Amino acid sequence: SERFQPIKRDARLRRRVTYIVSSVFTDAFRFHAHTLLVSYPCLSNIG
Repeated sequence: SERFQPIKRDARLRRRVTYIVSSVFTDAFRFHAHTLLVSYPCLSNIG
């Protein structure tokens, strides 16, 4: 049973990394979407 312990810990670590990465990407996407929504009228006014 000692041999299966690192695999379980690795799966937990990978899940945590996946959660962190997905949350960071979600925040970045939300920020960029907000920036695009704010800057799009300005760009269309210039054009």
